[in-house]
Amino acid sequence: MIACHDCDALQEEPRRTPRGASVQCWRCGAVLIHQARKGNEYVFALTVTAIVLFLIGNAFPLVSLEAGGNGVTTTLFGAIIHLWGQDMQLIATLVFVTTLLAPAFDLSAMLYLTLGMLRMDRGRAARLPPGSARVLRAVQAVRPWGMLEVFMLGSLVSIVKLGQLAAVVVGPALVSIGTLTLVLAAANSAFNPRDVWSRLPIGQEDAAPVDGGRSEGVGA
Repeated sequence: MIACHDCDALQEEPRRTPRGASVQCWRCGAVLIHQARKGNEYVFALTVTAIVLFLIGNAFPLVSLEAGGNGVTTTLFGAIIHLWGQDMQLIATLVFVTTLLAPAFDLSAMLYLTLGMLRMDRGRAARLPPGSARVLRAVQAVRPWGMLEVFMLGSLVSIVKLGQLAAVVVGPALVSIGTLTLVLAAANSAFNPRDVWSRLPIGQEDAAPVDGGRSEGVGA
């Protein structure tokens, strides 16, 4: 069941909503669900692109500093190790979780779910991969901890300030992470969790959020 956010009318949520269609409240006509026209292929392509950018962002240097004839280059993981060695374990752990662990889990889960839906769309699988509901719940819980955009903002501020003291060369990793924030935002925006819930069997233990039935307000 779903409640209208405008008039609180309780109504049955449709099992599947076609691409480009919307579900409207039978009482006030408010749009309750809008299904994007872009399919799972689009989300899958963005997810794979984001994974490639994420790997580049962790394999190559972030920045290079040159001052007084001396130069230093660091990667994202190297910066975390440096923070840990400077007795800033709490900050190092926070950076590790928000810039490495949470985004890596988010991308892996998105790939797992979208690949399963693509296999269903093409008739190669009759159901989603095992544990899809639990993975989706975990994504919703972990996603707020992914703060790549905060890391990018802090990096840009640091580069501007360090530019007055040393020659700063932006590495390919920082460019990749900056692009990753945009691609990941587009993938998260195009990904519809309702599409996953609607494909789970009603009798499945972790499919409780979905209730089958018809809705009187389905319109294109």
